[in-house]
Amino acid sequence: MRGKKRGAMTDKLMAQVEIDTIERTKCRGSGKISFRSYAEAKFFMYWMKWRYSKRIKAKRKKRLNKPKVRYVYACELCDGYHLTKIHPYDHDKNKKKWEAKYFNVAY
Repeated sequence: MRGKKRGAMTDKLMAQVEIDTIERTKCRGSGKISFRSYAEAKFFMYWMKWRYSKRIKAKRKKRLNKPKVRYVYACELCDGYHLTKIHPYDHDKNKKKWEAKYFNVAY
């Protein structure tokens, strides 16, 4: 019973939120959506997942793509925050490989 109340409260809150109030812009460096703060990006990620869960129950027959974003990271290019599905550790590892390959930076 307790879980149902909590779910109902979340549904009420998320349904009232107008997602247009969160300011989003495009990052010129990566082309991704950029958020002003970490909290806005994290909230948008949870809102997308909530919206998907409600749509999937309503439309069982239609195939919908589940949002795979799980992490928020700070962008060095636009000083904003982006959403990604890549774990931060894997991102750092890939970034080091890329820099070593193209910039000959030794780690």
